Amino acid sequence: MTKTEFFNIIRNGLKDFPENEVNDILYDYEEHFASGLNDGKTVEEIIEELGNPYDIVEQYKSTNSYSINQQYKSTSNSINTNIIILILVGIICFPAIT
Repeated sequence: MTKTEFFNIIRNGLKDFPENEVNDILYDYEEHFASGLNDGKTVEEIIEELGNPYDIVEQYKSTNSYSINQQYKSTSNSINTNIIILILVGIICFPAIT
């Protein structure tokens, strides 16, 4: 596997993540490659040390699923709160209007 293939697997596997988060992750791996190459390692050795990119993707997905779910719940709760406020305003203001 080449370095480009390694990065493409991670990028494609994390396509549902925010772009800035994917870029941060790839930057970290780029640093691993730069450090390894400076130490005289081959690309193959670095990839072997880092592990299977498909496994890396799964690890990120499993650790970030909580934060993605929390973002959804936060948005959902915000919408529910707005609906409740509108109903209460309608109940309070309706008798005054009629």
